[in-house]
Amino acid sequence: MKKLFLIVTAMFAVVSFSACSDDDDNGSGSDLARPALPDPNDVCSCMDDLLFMDYCYAFFDINKDSKVSKAEAEAAKTIDFDDSDWENENNKKDIKSLKGIGYFVNLEELDCPYASLTEVDLSQNKKLTSIYFYQCEALERVTLPSTLTSISVEAFGGCTSLTNITIPNSVTLIEDSAFIGCTNLTSITIPNNVTSIEDQAFNYCDNLQSFKGKFASSDNRCLIMNDGTLVAFAPAGLTEYTIPDGVTKIGRCALNGCDNLTNITIPESVRSIGDSGLYCENLKEIYCKPSTPPSLGYYDVFPSSAKIYVPTKSVNAYKAANGWNKYADQIVGYDF
Repeated sequence: MKKLFLIVTAMFAVVSFSACSDDDDNGSGSDLARPALPDPNDVCSCMDDLLFMDYCYAFFDINKDSKVSKAEAEAAKTIDFDDSDWENENNKKDIKSLKGIGYFVNLEELDCPYASLTEVDLSQNKKLTSIYFYQCEALERVTLPSTLTSISVEAFGGCTSLTNITIPNSVTLIEDSAFIGCTNLTSITIPNNVTSIEDQAFNYCDNLQSFKGKFASSDNRCLIMNDGTLVAFAPAGLTEYTIPDGVTKIGRCALNGCDNLTNITIPESVRSIGDSGLYCENLKEIYCKPSTPPSLGYYDVFPSSAKIYVPTKSVNAYKAANGWNKYADQIVGYDF
């Protein structure tokens, strides 16, 4: 009861004294990240979400004075709404705002899955190394810190309302499944400093129309790493596709889940295809141009319903090749 009274009192302070702070108390940054503090001794006084306030009072009020000072906020390294020690952990889906998070300037890890957030500004959280907004289905806008070096595993997985996001130039790594299932993402730009994009980073992004920036193919439909590996595909609006010449490897799960595709052509340059690399459920025709069978991953490279057309002179080689032999009944000769 005492905690509830304190939170309600703080909320009342937000309404009653929103114009009271001067610039020295405000810090810098946007109104969402570091708004004015009605109570300069309590960063929670600027917050508009009771659950976020409750979490901060529970974990960061070190001296137990029913306030979270700027010093206490600056000492925080982790915000984890999945923490089982938080009595409201099961209510994290009801978190609607992280207003005031910019005062946690030394925050390194932010775990906020399943929340009802629509907008987040992390521009002031320049020490962040790990972010996790998995299944935040209402999330539309995110401002990332300019110092972030990686997009974590499943960081935005299942964020189905996200239509656009700017990846900072500081990012060098996009990890496994970082944007998987972002079904309303339409375009994304890969900054020049990115050196690695892991498996399934953009799988099941059904409305993704184009990649721009580093590694983008000339038609903007693929991300192709410097070694010739195709790691991601933008499938929106396509039922057939010819993989660009020069691709040497179709990466693991590269086109997995592109279920509108019915026809695909593999160029002569391809030497290997990873696990589930072309597993698109409605794929009916695969035209495979290499004279020598590319090496295959072990797990479900192609759907069982697809016909696989290979050079006529290479039919026997394909049917006998390791991995290809389990698709022998699907293999048909074709004069390219």
